[in-house]
Amino acid sequence: MDVAWIYQDFPEIARAEIETLAGKAKREDDLVFVDASLKNLEKRLAFTKATYKILFSCKEEDLESTCKKHPWKITKDFRVSTSKSPVDAAKIGHFIKTASGKQVNLHTPTNHFMVFGRDRLYVCELHGVNDSQFEKRRGKHRPAPHPTTMHPKLARALVNLTGIKKGKFTDPMCGSGGLLIESALIGFSSEGIDLDSRLLAKAKQNLQYFGVTATLTKGDSTQLKKKLKHTALDLPYGRGTTKKDLEKTYQAMIAMLGRNLTGTAVIMYPHWADVPTLVKKAGLSVRYTLEAYSHRLLTRKIVVCYA
Repeated sequence: MDVAWIYQDFPEIARAEIETLAGKAKREDDLVFVDASLKNLEKRLAFTKATYKILFSCKEEDLESTCKKHPWKITKDFRVSTSKSPVDAAKIGHFIKTASGKQVNLHTPTNHFMVFGRDRLYVCELHGVNDSQFEKRRGKHRPAPHPTTMHPKLARALVNLTGIKKGKFTDPMCGSGGLLIESALIGFSSEGIDLDSRLLAKAKQNLQYFGVTATLTKGDSTQLKKKLKHTALDLPYGRGTTKKDLEKTYQAMIAMLGRNLTGTAVIMYPHWADVPTLVKKAGLSVRYTLEAYSHRLLTRKIVVCYA
């Protein structure tokens, strides 16, 4: 069994993206447990700090005896860290040193162990740390920013929620390219469509700035006639457009997905819109509904649907 140590800003989105990519997942506070391996997924996941292999779990009073029995496979030296654990890392390090015969190295360890939990301890070995540098890709750091650009972490999560493992990712309302950047950075062929030439120009600039590419096409996606397997979009929600006009756009876009979707679509939308009902009317099924609080006037919601 493996475990992901997640950020707490959107814990259910974190759990859902892990479950989408690795199978059934269970969340306990800031930990998400899965039966599958999470090795290397930390390079892809948005709301995960790091991933670990669980070596064993035990009660605090059994920790020393369990450490003695465990077949430690330490190649050189090691370090122990703890999170929300009642046991001191130095004490655990002493137990492991005694059992394995290897030395502690607090600065550049070959092996890194983490202990999570209070009532029950989980002793884990680090797979890897998320080093995706999302903050460097925020809208204000892009050459062609746009005021409604979502945070790159959230954009990455939307791409992950499509479940894409191979093939092409499509954003039919790509705007300045946030979803396309994240999709391309994790290695997928990406396609963006938008009706606004100015936004497509911004998307091109931003993609080039981060050293990735995508196919960009000007067009009205509500009239799209092509099969879509992995798609995500952030529905517009304001600035000079009436709610009635927005609702018409939502209806037309989701009806298009109903005609063309062969796989999974992830739709972000403002809290006041009843997008799940539109999704069901389009003949699609809902897998998840999630929330991403923005500010006191807006909560963005996410619906993950499939054909």
